Amino acid sequence: DARTLGALQDSSRMFAALDTAANVVRASVDLAVHGPQPLEAGAALRSEHERAFGPRLPWAEGTHWETQFTHLVGYGAGYYAYLWCTAISNQLWDAHFAADPLSPAAGAALRDGLLAPGNARDAKELVGGLLGDGWAPSARGVLSAVGDADK
Repeated sequence: DARTLGALQDSSRMFAALDTAANVVRASVDLAVHGPQPLEAGAALRSEHERAFGPRLPWAEGTHWETQFTHLVGYGAGYYAYLWCTAISNQLWDAHFAADPLSPAAGAALRDGLLAPGNARDAKELVGGLLGDGWAPSARGVLSAVGDADK
């Protein structure tokens, strides 16, 4: 029923802000480790964690979380792409699906304008075709995932 669906949607957003903050930390660490003046992963992680969370979520001494961050190997400063993908997908959702998630017209526009051309055209051009001229990725898209885009 609608109440159960609403509760499920609410629960899926319960920790969205913490998830987003953790992804920002991971992206910052990835860029610090692979940047022009690379830092050691553990030092970078601690620095970014403390900058992002401060005393609200203190660093756990003696841990080595970077050993579980497998994206540090093989992605090479690309982890931030997850944040861009979140921003873009939320902007697409807001523009085409928020009012009617099952809209055949919106689904066809996404299929024809983004999925069908695939890698044959520039990604920014494809997304721009769906979001309009002058489109640019926005932090607002990331914030809408946590419910604070208007704050």
